[in-house]
Amino acid sequence: MPVSGTGPIEASEFGALVAPLGPFGGRSRVAVAVSGGPDSMALLVLAGRWAAGVGVRLAALTVDHGLRAESAAEASRVAEWCAARRIEHRTLEWRGDKPSTAIQQAARAARYELMVRWCRDHGFAHLLLAHHLGDQAETLLMRLQRGSGVAGLAGMPAVALRDGVRLVRPLLAIPRDRLLATLEAAGQDWLEDPSNHDRRFARVRIRDTAARLAERGVGAGDIGRVAAALGRMRAARERGLADLAGCAVAIFPEGYAEVDGEAFREAAPAPARHLLSTVLRTVGGRPYEPRSRRLERLAALLETGRPARRHTLGGCLVEPAGNGFRVCREPRAIRAVRELGGSATFRWDRRFDIAVSAADAEVRQGARIGALGEAGWQAIAETAGTRSLCLPPASVLFGLPALWADGQVAEVPSIGYRCGGGPVARILVRFRPSAPLCGPAFRLALSEPCSI
Repeated sequence: MPVSGTGPIEASEFGALVAPLGPFGGRSRVAVAVSGGPDSMALLVLAGRWAAGVGVRLAALTVDHGLRAESAAEASRVAEWCAARRIEHRTLEWRGDKPSTAIQQAARAARYELMVRWCRDHGFAHLLLAHHLGDQAETLLMRLQRGSGVAGLAGMPAVALRDGVRLVRPLLAIPRDRLLATLEAAGQDWLEDPSNHDRRFARVRIRDTAARLAERGVGAGDIGRVAAALGRMRAARERGLADLAGCAVAIFPEGYAEVDGEAFREAAPAPARHLLSTVLRTVGGRPYEPRSRRLERLAALLETGRPARRHTLGGCLVEPAGNGFRVCREPRAIRAVRELGGSATFRWDRRFDIAVSAADAEVRQGARIGALGEAGWQAIAETAGTRSLCLPPASVLFGLPALWADGQVAEVPSIGYRCGGGPVARILVRFRPSAPLCGPAFRLALSEPCSI
């Protein structure tokens, strides 16, 4: 719910906002995302005071996206501000080719990936984000525009889990003018990003829409109250989802799910569709649920009985299996290719944790992780045979992570395959999706990684 009050946010008020989102013990490690803009700088000021008071270790993370010539200098400026406040700071660089379309979405995904990976690598369980009441209102309007369901219209949650790191948003009930007042009271400067005024970007256009609504008496606080009410509905749905998933879904370490048709059809339509949406996100690695109209059409087909053919949605294949259906990653939708280089651990396709053995870096150079694919599987079948391999369903096989070297498949841990042409690198694969499904079946299936 929106918080009443005006003027700067005091330390005691911020502490009250953060406390329910913990626990934060004396040994906690907490990171804060700081772009240098006014929202994140206000969060930095508040978090710095709070961390010093409760004794947690705080680190500020800035992503240099390289999309503008000034980005490196801006990251350095943030580092100087952090040093002045005696706050640990790290700049994370988004390297490699940048997209020519959907730039903001790609940059946002890269920021999250870089910051979450840093948190995991350095033992930081929490990442504070500066999203405020205005951001929440804009998010609800954007999701309303693209036809999201209740889960999407509930807006951003105050706490979410992403790749094992807790994303914490303590300012969702705070209007932006109070963040600006906090900066002014602290004598803290900030940076302005020109892209925040570029109407080529959807969020900027939605911001203008929100301003027009406010002129007509529908402010961010009103929209925030709607999001809060829907958030309570979402929490109740999550509890029901956990119960249904425990009896209806089996998740397998190769990264696919099988859903019991009888349990799915006996469930009420709303919980069944929520379960289907979550299974698609778990298997497909997508950060958001599928469009509600397409989801409803597929759920209606599945509710009438076992599917007669394959369907695609959310980067997944949905096909008949037993008395129900199987959900696996659609191989054609996999674009993830990761060069090994000197990397030891990384995420692949937003679904698998990959750990690479400490083999000679020169040997590993040029090797890569990519989908096995049909051609890779045919090469294995023709040269090595399949008798000794532990094979999942055929629809799952082509989407498995494989180690490639010199144009050949060197290793596929999920099926127990390793070529005999000498070591390239040993890899260990563990399915750990970004949007995990609840329930005991999920926890049991993912207890062990795949290795050779």
